[in-house]
Amino acid sequence: MSSVDRQVRAFYEDQGLPAARAQEILERARRAKAHRRRRLVVAVAAALLLFAAAAVLRTASQARALGDRVAAEVAMNHKKDLDVEIAAATYPELGTALDKLNFALAAPSTKLADHRLLGGRYCSIQAQLAAQLKVRDGAGQTATLYVTELTPPLEGLPGTRRQLDGISIEVWSEDGLLYALATGRPTV
Repeated sequence: MSSVDRQVRAFYEDQGLPAARAQEILERARRAKAHRRRRLVVAVAAALLLFAAAAVLRTASQARALGDRVAAEVAMNHKKDLDVEIAAATYPELGTALDKLNFALAAPSTKLADHRLLGGRYCSIQAQLAAQLKVRDGAGQTATLYVTELTPPLEGLPGTRRQLDGISIEVWSEDGLLYALATGRPTV
């Protein structure tokens, strides 16, 4: 190595940042890294929040669509005004006669206290075996009560009241059963 090279090398080896300046540069880098990390955490949190909101909206939309399908099916069957195949005065008696049901037929505890059971027949709700019952209220009005087991496909169904073509439909669940009550006559 030539003497010029040694002098250049010695000059640059003696050069360096003052400790305060080096510390300032390192501190800036640390703050920038922390800022990037915070931005990443906020971005991930926002993405998770959007994903959760989309999932909730999708679930609510699916439940609403299921409710629409069930109400339409109940209204369609109610419009047929089919006669009972098995006359019965009590739910246990009718449940014994409808022996293909994989659930114990039970009167709803929260509604229909003033309704008298006339009888029923088999039907389906969303391709699931159900009982289609005729009931009569104290004023002599006949209604159709649908009862089926509350299985996973129907568990997301919210309790609702709807009007379809002049038919009032109320859907609710209790004690592991799904009930749908259809009243009124269809409008033409």
